[in-house]
Amino acid sequence: MKLKITAKNIKLTEAIKTYSQNKVDKLEKFFDEGAWAELVISVDKKIHQKAEITLHSAKKKFTAKTIEESL
Repeated sequence: MKLKITAKNIKLTEAIKTYSQNKVDKLEKFFDEGAWAELVISVDKKIHQKAEITLHSAKKKFTAKTIEESL
């Protein structure tokens, strides 16, 4: 599945890219071929780290968010 990653106030490392792509690839079986994902990773004041993913399919859009002390 195609994945677009945006990082805000955090360096986007190859490890983060690989980890994210592997997780999104596991969701591929639930969506049609044209589906794609958009991931936004951000750090707020070095205290909270936030990840938000939006999955786009032909007919629906799914969004999930989490805020943690550590990704």
